[in-house]
Amino acid sequence: MYRSLRDVVAAAVGGEAGMSGGDGGESEITDRLHRRLSPSTRSLAGRYAVVAILVFLVVAAGGGYLTYDVQTAPETRFETQTVGTWEPDAGFSHSAVVSNTSIVFDRGQRLSERELYFTRISPVLDGQYRLSHSGDADTATGRVDLRLVLQATEEVDTDDGETETVTYWRQIDPLASEEIDRLPPGETHIVQFETNATELTNRLDRIEEDLGASPGTREIVVVADTTFEAEVEGERFTEERTDRLRLEPDGGTYSVDSEVDSSEPYEATATVEVPVEHSPAELYGGPALVVLGLLGALGVGGLTHRGAFAVSPAERRRLTFQRAREDYDEWISRGTLPDESADRVIELDSLEDAVDTAIDSDRRVVERVEPTPRYATVVDDIEYRFDPPDVVAEAVSPAVDGGIDVAVGGGDGSATGDPPGAGSDADDGDESAGEGSPVRDGDSDPRNP
Repeated sequence: MYRSLRDVVAAAVGGEAGMSGGDGGESEITDRLHRRLSPSTRSLAGRYAVVAILVFLVVAAGGGYLTYDVQTAPETRFETQTVGTWEPDAGFSHSAVVSNTSIVFDRGQRLSERELYFTRISPVLDGQYRLSHSGDADTATGRVDLRLVLQATEEVDTDDGETETVTYWRQIDPLASEEIDRLPPGETHIVQFETNATELTNRLDRIEEDLGASPGTREIVVVADTTFEAEVEGERFTEERTDRLRLEPDGGTYSVDSEVDSSEPYEATATVEVPVEHSPAELYGGPALVVLGLLGALGVGGLTHRGAFAVSPAERRRLTFQRAREDYDEWISRGTLPDESADRVIELDSLEDAVDTAIDSDRRVVERVEPTPRYATVVDDIEYRFDPPDVVAEAVSPAVDGGIDVAVGGGDGSATGDPPGAGSDADDGDESAGEGSPVRDGDSDPRNP
């Protein structure tokens, strides 16, 4: 029975290698990798090997899901497409013939699409309401009703802060009504009308005289109420719109301005079946992730099983000591230690004990590198000493640049130099062997949590 995922992957890789007869070559690659990687790198890789295998397996599972999803997807899909359009259009055109002689204009001259006309020389406005359509409809039908509206209105503010139009009086006269029958696209149906600015101004005056008041603003408006219909690909569309042409008399002139509703194209749609086309990323992305995930999981598992990331007990002890030495660097000074630096010597079991002693006595730990590593603190003619074992001797590192070298004499039991400094953040060592590094914050005692 296998007790872990690592055992399963290792057994699979080992069996594959045995069947292929390539064990010798793989062992050489593993040994070379083992030699080139530092112990700290191998320790880190070994610690997270199972996590890496799980990540690769998740990648492979995701690739498998994508592959299955693409392979089982239907070959066609239904989508809504536009199969035809229809766009109605409407607007006003206007002109006036010069009926009275003037120095500037000739009698009988037609003035077209002007913003302002002169009431004395061209009082009659000839108007046209033009209706057309474009698109895929064969023909269009409808009805147009033109009416002349005389009214007095005013914009007033309501209690809720908005504006509304108040109509004080209104008079409506029909101008024209026409049916539209089978109008082809591209052609225009025209409804003719005319207004006399002089007569309309006189009518406004008579109405106000009859009312005895002139509230609001007087208006002359030609209103076109239109219903327009067409059929595209079996779908029928109906356009209902109201367009306006305004005349504004002002002494001897009158201005003309049109207000035409805008219209969006109508679209006839149908549901059609279209083939499903997969992109190269969808076709090959899933299998690529499967291959990548499996190869990654088998590779990490195989290297772990063959010891590529293995760390020997001696290397592990050196790594643990190195982490502790780096963590306690603020408490340690380089210096020399005479063979007999105190009357009494107390042997300590770890570098942590040496640092704890120095902190409790308000002193520093003195590090001697040659001839053998030693860490000591002298307190009242007592030397508290820790001699690292030979297996971790090579992990002893020089003090950081700018560190203080301290020489310890044999008489007063005191150490010279700076007082204990601020501690550094502890490294998360993978194994505690007496040199573990407690967390320190600022100048606080590193033994406090």
